[in-house]
Amino acid sequence: MEDTRLKYIIKSAIGIMLFAGLPWILMTTRFTVGRATYWQAFAANLLYLPILGIAGAIWGALTWKENIINIAQRRQEQGLCKQCGYDIRNSGVDTCPECGTPDVSS
Repeated sequence: MEDTRLKYIIKSAIGIMLFAGLPWILMTTRFTVGRATYWQAFAANLLYLPILGIAGAIWGALTWKENIINIAQRRQEQGLCKQCGYDIRNSGVDTCPECGTPDVSS
């Protein structure tokens, strides 16, 4: 299934928050404890997650078009429909029978 732009941006934001943000917060919480308890420092560091989410959304918005172009090129090289990915190698038609995209051979 083709990613819509919003889905791609949301997946990028969540990915950066989970795979970059949480490990960073867990590692830096040890060094910021000082007077606060560990959980107070952890909760304070959680405030960085929305900032990382915004950074991930910006990253997703900037890389979305590039991702879509790469998907279309890869599908064309494999003999698939550029729009939906339907296998049309041996069908001998000018339009995709699945989605109706014209000129699937180019």
